[in-house]
Amino acid sequence: MRAFLGEDSLRIDEINDLSLSTFLSVQLKNIRRSPSFRSGPNGPAKARRASRNARTKFLNKLFLSKKRKRRVLNNIPALLYKLKDHKVRDCLYPNFQTDWIPIQRRFKKKISKEIFLTDFSFARNPHGTLTKLSELAEACCSSLDLRLHFLDKKCDDVAPYMALAHLTRGLPPIIAGGKITHEIGAVVTAVNMCQELGIYSIEKYQDSEEYSISAFKMAHRAPPGTFGDKDHLLRPQYKEIVADRFCDTLNGWIKSHGLELTVRAESSFCRAIGEALDNAERHGDITKQGSEGDWSISAFCRLLKNNEGSPLLRCSVGIVSVGATISQSLSTAAPEVRKQIDEYVQKHTPIFGGRYSSESLRTVMALQDGITRIESATQGRRGGVGFMELIEVFSALGDNGRPEDTSVFTIVSGNTCIRICDPYKRGMPKDGGLRELWFNANNDRGQAPSQEHVISLKDAFPGVILSACFTIDPEYLRKKLEK
Repeated sequence: MRAFLGEDSLRIDEINDLSLSTFLSVQLKNIRRSPSFRSGPNGPAKARRASRNARTKFLNKLFLSKKRKRRVLNNIPALLYKLKDHKVRDCLYPNFQTDWIPIQRRFKKKISKEIFLTDFSFARNPHGTLTKLSELAEACCSSLDLRLHFLDKKCDDVAPYMALAHLTRGLPPIIAGGKITHEIGAVVTAVNMCQELGIYSIEKYQDSEEYSISAFKMAHRAPPGTFGDKDHLLRPQYKEIVADRFCDTLNGWIKSHGLELTVRAESSFCRAIGEALDNAERHGDITKQGSEGDWSISAFCRLLKNNEGSPLLRCSVGIVSVGATISQSLSTAAPEVRKQIDEYVQKHTPIFGGRYSSESLRTVMALQDGITRIESATQGRRGGVGFMELIEVFSALGDNGRPEDTSVFTIVSGNTCIRICDPYKRGMPKDGGLRELWFNANNDRGQAPSQEHVISLKDAFPGVILSACFTIDPEYLRKKLEK
């Protein structure tokens, strides 16, 4: 590059704190002033044309690789990327800001890395899925060119891709393509997540299999001030509108096969979704007054057929909130609730040699009916049933009599993962009709939960990820209702 620009010109690997705009202006000005591009015997027109060609050649050499003419950077904004705090990125890889190398200094080593996303599912592989997200954040600290490969042949969980979308907002746009399997591409396109993940174009699939996918396109929290007119608080809030649309979409999937949620089930489900989104907004940073969190929600349903040719609906629902973890949010609970939580934590932590973290045990307590962070709700004997409502609805919809297609409801919060699946799929009513789920054979608070269902993770997520994966068998449910 020095030979192209001249001995007195700056090289891209010599840029330190020089801004991109200043750098480009200096280089282009040097080209215009070069003696070889001044007006000669053929007149000024040729000189202008030569200068224009030189500028084009300079920009191409700056941003395109020599071998395949592929962009070294995903787009020019990578050079303009400014390092800022980002909750998801800094939690998944705490050393990001310490290990960060400015983009301008990466041209010398030209490090290229590849990340392979396999078994990318919180339902099947919560450990590995969070680890892959952490690896991606680490790779973006020093790489100039990063390729991201989506290699799962089947997609049964939309939540990891939503978490990835939240992470990429805090990363420099250096992802320069990669491989993606047919079904993953179909799902990502259906839920309108291509731009979020940096997948700007997906070619038409050449395989013969058709993907009949219905989707609830990913919705995000509206930024504060979006509906800033004086009467906006008198109208239904955006999160309530999203919750209603989401419930209508889910009900529409099963309506097309002759089934329908009861009025009570639809009402409780819609209320639980709205409560989850409301909690996500309220649980920003509990250490800061007025801090608000972020959320996103998405779902898809793929039509399949069983061995008899009857339809099956493979569904995945994801809700991702960024802010306080479930354990952190309980710090604002009423004194009597905090006392119950502390007793449960103290009972199980020492007996089992610290096998369960305090955060994991506090998260288990948060699932139980009547446990709420809002002190006034505890005093009024109301609230604290949202988790059980979601568990109840997803378990009922996923009741298909097929052990290989059992429903899995996964909760990831902080370093904790809760897997709600067979044989602990529903809460059982106890005193006062409150439902409890303790993940042991006797459903007893005094006994420790199963380690297969309450898991401590190596990496942490700053907030809450709810992932529901279930398969609806309309024929099975229809026969069950007839009985």
